Amino acid sequence: MALNYLSIPNRSVFRYPGGKTWLVPVVRRWLSSVGCSRMIEPFCGGGIIGLTAVAESLTEQVVMIEKDPEVAAVWRAVLEDGQWLMDRIRGFRMSREEVAKVLGGKPSDRREKAFATLLRNRVSYGGVMCAHSGLIRNGDYGKGIGARWYPETLCRRIQDIQSYKDRIVFIKGDAFRYFDGRYGYRQGCCFIDPPYSVAGRKLYRYGEVDNELLFKKVSSLPYPFLMTYDKSDFVVGLADKYGIQYRSVPMQTNHLVHKEELLLSDSFDWM
Repeated sequence: MALNYLSIPNRSVFRYPGGKTWLVPVVRRWLSSVGCSRMIEPFCGGGIIGLTAVAESLTEQVVMIEKDPEVAAVWRAVLEDGQWLMDRIRGFRMSREEVAKVLGGKPSDRREKAFATLLRNRVSYGGVMCAHSGLIRNGDYGKGIGARWYPETLCRRIQDIQSYKDRIVFIKGDAFRYFDGRYGYRQGCCFIDPPYSVAGRKLYRYGEVDNELLFKKVSSLPYPFLMTYDKSDFVVGLADKYGIQYRSVPMQTNHLVHKEELLLSDSFDWM
């Protein structure tokens, strides 16, 4: 599955560890095959799959669910306060001192919380936003802490999202509450990208997931689903236990590391 990453539009405002840009061609094929009018993404995170699905009209509507209140604040700002966020991004003067002021202070409101979260994501090493993450030092070509801060690129992505925001439903909530039917939206198809069993707790604030319960819930979904996971004996064992089909697929990380991950689905007739 050799991919030209430059040919895949990066529609998210986040730099997300474990991002799924590499999976976009696979999801395009899956959505084209299952033909669902609504896609639910219970672990939204960076949102690249959901954004791609609506931007490319692979589905009519996407429901994005995110538990982390800081990440959720960014998505709410992008969808509800897009112009304010773009003005805030353009008005920020990047320096280590200004970053320290924003990240060291207490946000005055929800919008400032969103900006601080987005800033932390862009200036943290690898985009990792949990407590132990460090800030970029030298950056690419010695650009320093602002090496991943691209104001006009971020604003362009926000503008693009604004153009199809009416087809996005965002819910700040827990994926498991969705699986229990608490949020509705039970018709459609489901793309599931949970924090992985090993790396999740190191990379995300809410990185620990009850994997056993997740596989149990997913195995009883009444509509098409596609789930991604790290390839391990533990995950394969859960898939076998709950009768979930899986395939091993090659992928390449942003740092050009080649590895294999698992795709899990109700059916692989489309693959």
